[in-house]
Amino acid sequence: MLAGFQQYGLQPGPLLFATNPQLVWGLIASLYIGNVMLLVLNLPLVGLWVRLLSIPRELLYAGIHNPPQGLDVLLGVAERIRNQRPDLWAKLRIVLVGSGSVKAALMERAAAAGLDHVVFAPEQPRELIPSLLASADASVVPLKVRRDTHTVPSKMFESLGAGKPVLVSLDGEAAEIARSSGGALVTPPEDATALADALARLMDGPSHAAAMGQAGKAFVAGEFNRDVLSRRFLDV
Repeated sequence: MLAGFQQYGLQPGPLLFATNPQLVWGLIASLYIGNVMLLVLNLPLVGLWVRLLSIPRELLYAGIHNPPQGLDVLLGVAERIRNQRPDLWAKLRIVLVGSGSVKAALMERAAAAGLDHVVFAPEQPRELIPSLLASADASVVPLKVRRDTHTVPSKMFESLGAGKPVLVSLDGEAAEIARSSGGALVTPPEDATALADALARLMDGPSHAAAMGQAGKAFVAGEFNRDVLSRRFLDV
């Protein structure tokens, strides 16, 4: 605009109000009319902008719904987030994908508690799980307290390999692997308070969560891909 003024022999500055008042006030009027028109055009779209700004953040569990998984801890997490962090609850969805013996009871408890941001989805084909994990903001791998702490749930590696941060609620060797991955936050099993705090940290720090996701993916690719595991097995 300044270059345009100078091109036509007009000197920008306060004196322009005195030397060319018609131009200045005409410009101000045009800007005012333009802003009014933008306001009028966008008022009908307020609902759309609100929906775009409130795209939910998704925590995903994909797997069997049986007692050893301790999925009731996720309902405890949902209740704590709803009661203590309503700002986060408004944009959070906790999605449980799969089937199992406790799914009906979990659904009943969620409905009774009014946890409308907890979504239950049916079991999906195995080949779709990686894309579901990659599309979520984070995934969760919970287990109840157990005697055998040497076994590691295979879904933990798949979740880390999806390139998104993972919340791990378990102990033993699996917890040690998750900590060393750089892609997971580890909490004690069946501790809804600790898990809710970890979830809040993830959702409040998207850049750190993204870095965790990449770290976890690199860790799995470097330490637990089939070629590496085969060579380790042959070396034993």
